[in-house]
Formats: sequence, structure tokens, C-alpha cells
Amino acid sequence: MIRVSAREICQITGATLVAGPQDREIAGVAIDSRGVPEGGMFVAFPGERVDGNDFVTAAIKAGAAAVAMSRTPDADVLAAADAHDAVVLTIQDAEAFLQALASWWRGQLDAVVVGVTGSSGKTTTRNMIAAVLATELRTHTATGNHNNLIGCPLTILSCPADAQALVVEMGMSALGEIATLARIARPDLAVITNVGVAHIGDLGSRENIARAKSEIITGLVPSAESGRVRSRVFLWGEDAFTGWMRTEVAAPRGVDVVTYGTRADDDCRATDVRVDDLGRARGTVTLPSGATTSMSLRIAGRHNALNALAAAAVGDAVGISPAHIAEGLAAAEGFRMHQQVLRTKGGVTLIDDSYNANPDSMRRAIDQLADTSATRRVACLGDMAGLGEDGDLQHAAIGGYAAGKGIDVLVCVGPASRHLAQAAVTVGMAPASVVAVDDPQAAVTALQGILRPGDALLVIASHCTGLERVVEGVLASGGAEAC
Repeated sequence: MIRVSAREICQITGATLVAGPQDREIAGVAIDSRGVPEGGMFVAFPGERVDGNDFVTAAIKAGAAAVAMSRTPDADVLAAADAHDAVVLTIQDAEAFLQALASWWRGQLDAVVVGVTGSSGKTTTRNMIAAVLATELRTHTATGNHNNLIGCPLTILSCPADAQALVVEMGMSALGEIATLARIARPDLAVITNVGVAHIGDLGSRENIARAKSEIITGLVPSAESGRVRSRVFLWGEDAFTGWMRTEVAAPRGVDVVTYGTRADDDCRATDVRVDDLGRARGTVTLPSGATTSMSLRIAGRHNALNALAAAAVGDAVGISPAHIAEGLAAAEGFRMHQQVLRTKGGVTLIDDSYNANPDSMRRAIDQLADTSATRRVACLGDMAGLGEDGDLQHAAIGGYAAGKGIDVLVCVGPASRHLAQAAVTVGMAPASVVAVDDPQAAVTALQGILRPGDALLVIASHCTGLERVVEGVLASGGAEAC
């Protein structure tokens, strides 16, 4: 993690030292006053409901070596700082402060930096890349979904000084945000998993989403300056915008493009792809270097073969051996609420994908359910946010897709998902097999009367719909174990 003196922090960020020794070394940064590392700094963010400045005194008393606050410290703060020999800094903007500090720390690291973005699959892909690189390199990445203008800098600031590889996830909700993150992280290698319709309500079109995702390319460290690896961007060969990114974004900047997929002309390609009874992909991978290796994933979902290919291609670029690439892919695990496959005590295979969703990820989750061996396949699908004026149509399209994939029972949660339910019936699902409810608790009640041993259940929606409560309700009768 970052190690820096109070004096250096002021020089880097323009912060003002109000109290404490300027030569005090700070080790680590947190934005939660309850999670400040020993000898670390608490950065107070003013929020809509909670103002971090109100917790500065408590952070100092709990052991924070330094605090950065956006308002003038009162007598209690100064007294606590004096009693605990802590540093007090005042700053203008907490987000800008954090980003400036992260950008400086990135410059101190001698690690290969990999940036990952995309409309869906970026967290899983980031996790797979880290698992592959960790087979030979000291590798750091976030432990959760730290991919925004605050989370990405925190990932960099938590990176150890001796790390050999750093994998950073970059999300966005507007044009320019990934460009900002790329300027901070300055990746050597970049992965764009796909260009879908997530955030189309904010950006207006897939073309604008493609522009936003391609901003990661503008932040790539030029190969001549890197000294570690040749700069390149890894793109899914079949994405509708791969050609545009190659010719209009990468080529003018002298950035090489590596494609991955299942086509014969992809630079990194998979053949003989198949899935087991839990939907976990297997196959043979031909790497960009020409070597071959195996793919045997622990993370379920046929679509994750593409994410694995991106990770394999990155590993090959960094010099990871084919055998270790296979080992890393096999070891990679998903995060909680991200395509997590559980077996309930009642004999139901539960696919928990309740963290978030968009139309692309929901289709892939339905594919995963269809690939899962089960007596019946039950999908609990909730509202998706951020789809703009086409939201009703997007939900209806998912209903038709689920019906077409042969899903046996559909439980639809939320007002927008009523369009999903109606479309499923229109396409051909029996009305008795489609249930529309208003909230997660009603979905739990419905599922208690539906599920039987041998069933497979998918739970997925945007995070604001709260379908993690459905998962909790299904598991409450006896728990579950990971598959």
C-alpha cells in the first residue's frame, strides 16, 4: 500500500497541513473511518446522508495516523490530533485528492498494469486475469467491485510497493470517466470485454457507450515508455465495435489490437468448447504466441469462456507459461452474487447473479441456466436500471428470450419486469408458468411454492431491485454449499 509523508501529500495534492508532524509517514488510505489501516489516513467524503467529516475525531482516536477533511477542523479534532500525534490535512475536494494521490503512487510502482472495462463481465475477467498473473507474479487487485472514480484510485493506493502486476477495473456512467481513470492508472495493457447497452439511459446510444469504453485506450502507456510489455488492447473479435476501435482509436495511437474469441482468425481462440452439468466451460486455447493450453473453469457460464480467453491472452502477453495460464484459469473464483453457483439443502441448484444486471448479462445468465442440468429451470428476473426510454422494450425482449430458451418457470419482480412477464406469455410460455410480483419478499413467497428438489434457480436483476433478499430467503430454510 502507499507509503508517503505528510509533506509529500501536500506537495502532490495541494492539501494544507493544519496539525501534526510533516515528516509523519502515512501507510494506506481508507474512506471508511472504521477501516483505516494501522498508520493509515482517513479521507473524509461529504455524502448526501452521511458526512465523513463528522467521523474524523473518532478515526483519530481509533488509530488513524492522518485525516484529510474538507472543512475547517474544530477544537475536538485538533485536541484529538494533539493527543494522538496525528496529522490533520484540509482539502478542497476529496475525490480529486484521492485521484491525485493514486496517480502519484501509480508512478512509484514498477508493476505491469492491466486495465479492464466493458459493459458486462469486467469483474469476472479482472478476477481471471489476476488469477493467471498470480501464478508467476506478485499480483494485486481489488477484493470487491472497486471500479468507479473513487474505487479505482483506492485499488491503486492499496497496491503493495513490490507488486509485479496490478489489475484495475474501470467502470463508468458517463463519457469522460474512463478517460479520467485511465490517466490515473496508466495501464500497459487494456481489455474491453464488450460494448452492450448498460448505461444506455445515461449515454443515449451504443455508439456513445463504445466511445466511453474506448477511452481506456487513450490512457495506455506507450510501449517505448513502459519497458515492461508492449502496449496493446484486447478485444472480443465478434463485438460490433471491435473494427471501429481498431481503426479509429487504437491505430491512430499506435496501439496493437489482440482479438479473442472462437473464430479461426482470432489471435487467442478456443476450440472444442463444452460445458459440464453446472455450466462450467472446458476447451482448448490457442494463445497469441501460437502455444496451446487447456481451459477448465470453476466459474460457471458458457460466456465465461470468452472472459477466460481475455485473461489467457493477457497472461501470454506478460509471459506467463501456457501451463500456468491453465492453472490460473482453473483456480479463478467468482465473487459473491456474481454467477455464484450454490446447492441448497433442499436440493436446488441456485445461480446467484443478484449483484447487478443489464440486458446483455441477463441473456448470458439465462444461457447459463439453460446449460445447467436440472429437472426444471426457474428464473427469478427483476428490474434492470439505466435503460432509458427503451427500458420497457428491453425488458420485454428479455421475456421473449427466456421463453425461447425453454425456461420452465418465470418469476418477474418489479414494475418494469411486468413487461418481461407479458412478453414471455406472448412468445409462448404458459400463463400459469409466469408469475409477476411487486417486490423481493413476494418473490420469496412465490418461490417457496414453486421450487422442488432437482430444480435450478437463477436470480438476477439490477442491484437496486434487491434480489439478494430473494437469495437469502431461498437459503433461509437450510443454507447451501458452493458447487
